[in-house]
Amino acid sequence: MQYIGFSFSRGPNHYDMAREKPFVRNQRSNCIDTVLKYRQAGRTIYHTDERWLTKNMTSDRTWKDGTSDASLKVPSGKGGRIIVAHVASRKTRIVVCAAWVFVGKKNSGDYHAEMNSTSWLIWLEDSVLPKIRSGVLVIDRAPYHLVRNEAIRPAASRFRKDQVSDWLEAKNLVLAERGPQWRTTCTRAVLKKRADENRPIPHYLVQDLTARFDMSVLISPVAHPELNPIEMGWGTVKMALKRANTSFSLATLRHTAEVEFVKITAKVWDKYEDHPIKQATYYRADDEVCAEVEAAFNGDKDDDEVEGSMDGDSEDESGSEDGGQEGETGGSMSEYVCCKSMHAPGFRFSMRFHAVQLRGWRHGRLGGPDRRKRLMHRQDQADLVVIHK
Repeated sequence: MQYIGFSFSRGPNHYDMAREKPFVRNQRSNCIDTVLKYRQAGRTIYHTDERWLTKNMTSDRTWKDGTSDASLKVPSGKGGRIIVAHVASRKTRIVVCAAWVFVGKKNSGDYHAEMNSTSWLIWLEDSVLPKIRSGVLVIDRAPYHLVRNEAIRPAASRFRKDQVSDWLEAKNLVLAERGPQWRTTCTRAVLKKRADENRPIPHYLVQDLTARFDMSVLISPVAHPELNPIEMGWGTVKMALKRANTSFSLATLRHTAEVEFVKITAKVWDKYEDHPIKQATYYRADDEVCAEVEAAFNGDKDDDEVEGSMDGDSEDESGSEDGGQEGETGGSMSEYVCCKSMHAPGFRFSMRFHAVQLRGWRHGRLGGPDRRKRLMHRQDQADLVVIHK
């Protein structure tokens, strides 16, 4: 397996472009393009996020003198926890006096259960938005961030027939052509189709709130924390808290968290801001490669043109290692490209396609050798694994 370019690892991560769903790729592309437009327009982009901190958090390693009593006595369990929310930007760094810190009271496994939309919006209105007017607020897709405005909420799929009828009547979308008895003569499927055809554009409470402060809201893509610089700030703060936490007290932890945020200098924060820019450049280049590959296998290019564009080699130089027996493996290149290394403009990057679904095969299902045969082409600049049907 190593010979043909595979490695034994834990599995896919956020860089595994071929496994992600199309809507995730679209979210990322739209977010990256929108951020670029805001930067070119000179608007300040503020990033916000929340994190929990546990009372008994401490570093895994300590200085020891070799005796059994040299280690720090840590209480059992994780202890209580506090939830901290903050906001920062390249212009202001950490916004002064904008932190939201409170003690968690629930024993759930995730801090999101401690949050609710009402409290979060009150924090934005009182402590954040008055300090960052006329900017752009970047939020993630936590449920309490994306609470919709009830006035334009679409008809849910769980609605019964009478609920769909009420929704249509409230939106003045009654089926007048069915007569005055349309509520009883029309089936639920007909009513739901009418509601879906007039589905309103999603609008959230946070957008109504930020509009009062002349601000825009940008929703980050799913599972892309590397595009949010404040995530790196959280990493720095949590590591500093682990090293400084020796009293294992919630009051001390809360005070120390606020102090550690203030310690982040402008030079350090600029590095945090530069990292998402580098990641956006990486993703933009990978999206171009994905579009090229998908267009090729959808019939926009023939197989010889695809192979030539990927390797840069001639057709005579790209024979298979097993003697070029293409007739036994099904002939031309087929549905899957599994591993590929290319040179992109400005830098060199590697991109791995693991079981790419291009023409009907399921994601991640390679099958046995009796169903598909592998044909590996090794070139000087690109290693291409082609799986034949």
